[in-house]
Amino acid sequence: MFGLILPAHGADDPRIELIHAEVDALRGALTRLQRVDIALPGLSAEGGTATAYFEAGALRFLTATLFGESGKTVEEYFYRNQSPLLIVQTNQRYNAPIMMDAVTARELGTEAFDPAKTVTGQDRYYFENDHCAGGARLIRWLDPRDRPADPGGTGYRAQEAEQLLRAAERRDLFATVSGAGAR
Repeated sequence: MFGLILPAHGADDPRIELIHAEVDALRGALTRLQRVDIALPGLSAEGGTATAYFEAGALRFLTATLFGESGKTVEEYFYRNQSPLLIVQTNQRYNAPIMMDAVTARELGTEAFDPAKTVTGQDRYYFENDHCAGGARLIRWLDPRDRPADPGGTGYRAQEAEQLLRAAERRDLFATVSGAGAR
């Protein structure tokens, strides 16, 4: 179910260790939570699906799978108090469009889709809920090579804003689902 890989990165930061512990506990509790599935037409070229898990009406975990002609993205959102705690984005890029068979590829003089040539990358975004500062704050971003991004580097705060916005948008997808309103 989970494509999540939690590396040893963060052992130097107790906040990351606490996030890992909470995520592990949440994973163990999923079967006891309310599950809601929805389709995601229009969010990607080939559509997608999303599944959310609620505890006492509060969103705790959401996974969205977005399908494209040349790849697939799986987004995993772990929430605490309706704010993201951890976001994991796993991107798979195909060597050719998934419908490109050997015959068509030969006719077009290109390569056929080969699942063995799919390239996978994963970004992980760790958040701390900072009520004094007005909400969640990105405390660590690990890139697909498992390297931490520089918090003072170009794009770090922009990536924080983008991930917070996307987490809110994904959460809001379930706001109108009967019995599973976002709180």
